[in-house]
Amino acid sequence: FAMEIEWTRMTGQQQCEADPLILDVDDDGVQEILAVNMGGQVLLWTGQGEALGTGQDGTVAQLPEGRWTTAPSYLDTDTGACFIFGSVDGLLVALDRNFDLVWRYQLPGKTNWSRAATAIIRSALGTSLSISDHSGTVTRLDLSGNVIWEKKLADTPCRAIVQTMDTKENGVVILVSSGTILYALDLAGEELWHRDLGGNILSRPEVVKDSGRSIILCGAGSGVLFALTMEGTILWEQSVGDEIDHSII
Repeated sequence: FAMEIEWTRMTGQQQCEADPLILDVDDDGVQEILAVNMGGQVLLWTGQGEALGTGQDGTVAQLPEGRWTTAPSYLDTDTGACFIFGSVDGLLVALDRNFDLVWRYQLPGKTNWSRAATAIIRSALGTSLSISDHSGTVTRLDLSGNVIWEKKLADTPCRAIVQTMDTKENGVVILVSSGTILYALDLAGEELWHRDLGGNILSRPEVVKDSGRSIILCGAGSGVLFALTMEGTILWEQSVGDEIDHSII
């Protein structure tokens, strides 16, 4: 069927490189569109593209100077940090539901274009955040922006978004890559295992069900898709002919 454009609108002073979020910001039962442009203008619109923010083109907040190319992570909370923005320059900024600043944190290194997203970790110990950067460091933060731990994995950049998975043996496990190596860490930041996949890991690993068991799918820059057990054993690998630098699922 033919698709027609319903509406278009300006996105502030710069273009949007990040995907928008579709969510009910004000709990009125109606979803809104939240976007951030590359210059850090946070924009809020109705589903019909009408500006809800009072600033330019619907601006509700202005992030610090930087390159903002990643959609924010969203925490469905009434108080404290609700939206976590990450810049290419390694700056994290948390805004509350009213788009007021809660905290900011500078990572040890820069991040990949469009991949400065924080993973949200939910466990029996509470909710926390994790993100990696080009210094080869993975960081875990609490919701107040305080560092729980930082772990230097290697001297090679971390380029993929962090993933989490639930395991019977170790509870919530963090999957993070540095260069060609995929690491599994526990919530204390201790390494459980690592596996060299032979090519730069650019896309977030995904955990899927296969015949009732969970497996990890991870693409490597060499153009190979790997399937691993939750313990890091390679089950199979399949060439796809080109580097895997986008989401697998």
